[in-house]
Amino acid sequence: MKQFEKFLDLVDRYKKHNHNSEVLHDLRVGCRRLSSLIDRSTDLAYALKKLRKLSNEIRDIDVFKEEFYQNLKNSQQGKLKRSGFLKDLNDKKRAKEIDFLYFLNGIDWVELPYVKSENKKSVHEAYPITVPSKKRKSIHDFRIRVKKLRYVLELSEQENDKQIDYLEKMQEVSGKIHDLDVAKLLLKDFSKKSATKKIKKSVKRKRTDLYIKLLSLVDDYLTIKSA
Repeated sequence: MKQFEKFLDLVDRYKKHNHNSEVLHDLRVGCRRLSSLIDRSTDLAYALKKLRKLSNEIRDIDVFKEEFYQNLKNSQQGKLKRSGFLKDLNDKKRAKEIDFLYFLNGIDWVELPYVKSENKKSVHEAYPITVPSKKRKSIHDFRIRVKKLRYVLELSEQENDKQIDYLEKMQEVSGKIHDLDVAKLLLKDFSKKSATKKIKKSVKRKRTDLYIKLLSLVDDYLTIKSA
């Protein structure tokens, strides 16, 4: 299977360039694409699930630094630097990377995956797209379903360009909401609350705007899907 071979290449690439955030991102995308094609009860499926879980916090920290921190005002960046927040974050990331590499090196990935055959109806039933609530878990679950549905449609003969276009947009917006939720959690865990108070208020405003945009996209998608 070509998708499995691509995944193995991504694993090898990460082992050589594990400090590159884009390499990790590509590995996680390859992992999800492969997961959408194999039986969930196989050993490979369990290993892929653990890969995602162990790499979650590494990716969250990368996104925080590249997407969230870089967009803060200079004064806010300076406050976080002086408070020791970035040092704590980098130390945490290094520890997580060591655990993740240990896991990758301990797995024999050369295993033939079982390819599932799904028709269009069963795919949409397996990953139903409904209006998410504003809660963090609801947005997270919604984002995962959108990803899985998109990957299955793209890798099968059931491709619908218009639906996939909306799935991509919903994935992007829900991903931005997820990134803000992660930023909020990372800031919450930091002991010096005074250094993050104004930043958290800004996060809340941005999240509300993105949620309204997401609801509009979901409404449009459901209209197109039922047409």
